[in-house]
Amino acid sequence: MPSQKRIITIDPKGVTREFASGIRGVGITVTDSGAIFVTEPGEHSHEPSSLWQIDSNGNKTLLDSGLSAASGIAVSPDKDLLLAAEASTQWIYSYVLGPDNTLQDKQRYFWLHTTDIPNNSGAQEICYDVNGNLYVATNMGIQVADRSGRVRAILPLPPPFGPVLSICFGGPDFLTLFATDGHKLFARKMNVKGYAPWAPMQRVPFRGWG
Repeated sequence: MPSQKRIITIDPKGVTREFASGIRGVGITVTDSGAIFVTEPGEHSHEPSSLWQIDSNGNKTLLDSGLSAASGIAVSPDKDLLLAAEASTQWIYSYVLGPDNTLQDKQRYFWLHTTDIPNNSGAQEICYDVNGNLYVATNMGIQVADRSGRVRAILPLPPPFGPVLSICFGGPDFLTLFATDGHKLFARKMNVKGYAPWAPMQRVPFRGWG
């Protein structure tokens, strides 16, 4: 609940509980180890964003404070990288994720396509498939990038619908990619399974260096 600076949990019976407070979280992901990573944009567009880790007791640790309009966040299937997207640029940053959930070697890694407005991908939520491809909700549609950081495809929503605001894999076999523009929900059956961030580590197939 960004406006209230609260992170809540909802159990299977629909009961809510405040898990952490004081964070205007936008992107959140939970790994199989129980580590929770959250992005928090600045109060105003010109202010830097923060990247947090929250433990199982709700204790917060600041990991980075140098992002711009931080949005989506994801952990790679092999648990080697943590990714954080910036809505106001064309970049998705990568961090090497240590076994103790520390972050190292921050760098610009994924380069997204933009509309006629330069450096403004509008990137929102991000997610992986089991082959290590990254899916990004952007102004231009769902951008699909390979492990080298290159966009290989853009899947736009059917016209006249606009920017993609949220995406995720789901369904009983995790073969359905869901997307929304904030008004309608879309689903597309895929030929590759999505990777659940809470799933155990999974090595992705080697596709060569090119």
